[in-house]
Amino acid sequence: MNMQTIRKEFTLNGIGLHTGKKVNLHFIPSDHGKVTFISKGINIDAHYDNVISTNFAVTLGRSGVSISTVEHLLSALHIFGIDSIYIEIDGPEIPIFEGSARIFVDAIKSIGTMDIDEKRTYFTVTEPFQVDMDDKYLLFLPSKKFEVKYTISFNHPLLDKVTEEFILNKKSYESKICFSRTFTFVNVIEGLREKGLIKGGSLDNAIVLDDDGIVNGDLRIENEWLKHKVLDLIGDIYLLGKPFMGRIVAYKSGHTLDVKAIRAISNHQRTVYAIPKPGYQFLPHFNK
Repeated sequence: MNMQTIRKEFTLNGIGLHTGKKVNLHFIPSDHGKVTFISKGINIDAHYDNVISTNFAVTLGRSGVSISTVEHLLSALHIFGIDSIYIEIDGPEIPIFEGSARIFVDAIKSIGTMDIDEKRTYFTVTEPFQVDMDDKYLLFLPSKKFEVKYTISFNHPLLDKVTEEFILNKKSYESKICFSRTFTFVNVIEGLREKGLIKGGSLDNAIVLDDDGIVNGDLRIENEWLKHKVLDLIGDIYLLGKPFMGRIVAYKSGHTLDVKAIRAISNHQRTVYAIPKPGYQFLPHFNK
């Protein structure tokens, strides 16, 4: 299978979640084999080497230029097979839109994709590989599919040890994941504002919870908060620079652990292969 890019250029614009600034995104087909942001004349590849912060979002940076909140866009590009693209941005942050990845999915489907003359390879594992951080962990296991088993656990009656499993592809992503919104808690909003964050946040682009439940309407889907964490993970994993093929068991993960894990696994021997590989044998699944 060849790599893919978009069929033609298109533009989206919106407001950044943390900066509150209006930002224009211009998407350009390419055949260079990477997802590359262009800001102030600087090219910044979507790769963990360029991650400069994981506080509340993933921020990429190079040569003094940074772009934050890239995870929702990368999530959609990952699942919809966009290996090669330039994204020009005239601000410091990817717009939040309505708190999910749906606008990117709709745009990709509307524009369409096309092959480029370069073979696609995948990042996978040949043996179990686990990365821990405090009481959190990510476990990577061999699989011929992209699978995620995710558990969230917050001190809240609706978010206490909730677990779901997914086989990820375009169909399941579009029907279960892409429209799930980011979430926050009433008791942390003021602290975020004091730090100069969520200037573009509103009740229209996030699920807001208090001690008893949701304060701004109904969920779009059951366990929407968990599904949004899966959305984020998909985007973070794409910072490997290749689409992922395997099973991930995630417990209380987030951007910091996600990036720590992909840095660790990329340095682990015998992990990058083209798929399929003749005679390749995968180990059986197991769960922690």
